[in-house]
Amino acid sequence: MLKYETGNKSEAVVLSAYLGAGFTVSIPFGSGVIYDLLVDNGSKIFKIQVKTAWIRKDVVHINLFADNPKAKCEYHIKTAKLIL
Repeated sequence: MLKYETGNKSEAVVLSAYLGAGFTVSIPFGSGVIYDLLVDNGSKIFKIQVKTAWIRKDVVHINLFADNPKAKCEYHIKTAKLIL
């Protein structure tokens, strides 16, 4: 599977989970934005960047990087169901 295909599949799983939970989800038009989805909980809109992780030897691995090392970053780890 090509890298973009893996990313698209991950975004689809996350998008489906938010929709299934009753949130309104929007996808930004074009490229160049730093988020993949906009999630509206009725009172606030959240920018969501989806990352793909994999499990090897009972360890979850994920690649993270920032174009601007001085940028303020917040990471919120949430439990997700792995769909194979």
